[in-house]
Amino acid sequence: SHAGFIFLTARAESQYRTRAWQAQADGYVTKPFTREELVAMANNVVAKIRSRTQQKPTADSIYLSEGTATRQVRIAEIIYATVVGDYTAVHTTRGSLRVQTTLTSLEADLPAHEFLRIHKSYLIATAQIESITRNKVYLRDKTEIPVGEKYRPNLDKLTAHRAQEGVRH
Repeated sequence: SHAGFIFLTARAESQYRTRAWQAQADGYVTKPFTREELVAMANNVVAKIRSRTQQKPTADSIYLSEGTATRQVRIAEIIYATVVGDYTAVHTTRGSLRVQTTLTSLEADLPAHEFLRIHKSYLIATAQIESITRNKVYLRDKTEIPVGEKYRPNLDKLTAHRAQEGVRH
């Protein structure tokens, strides 16, 4: 948990990238690559390790790498995250970051009771939900996010739990 793994390879085909992500690689860089690209990837791995090994298990922030910089982001400010090519776009109340990590890795770094995967390409902060239909979730910032059929049970569980909470109050 204190070490990262980055693939440095000449294989740029998507099947190799997919296999690397399935093996839970922390990064994938193809030749030729620039020094800046490698430094950015290394910073991202360090940020992920820092986030995983923070002293307080209830930490209110995580570290995310964007380019060559690592930023501390308050978890409460995250609205949703989505896959954009080889990157993950993290949308916050302060703007968006484009981080080189998988959505699955990001999901593992965030508190499970505060975030929900509702589509293969979307992870949302449950506190940001405004309304829910069968096929979409509407967030407070007016973003519409599709619900993947595979992830529908996650949303149904949340809806049932919230309805039960409402009955108790």
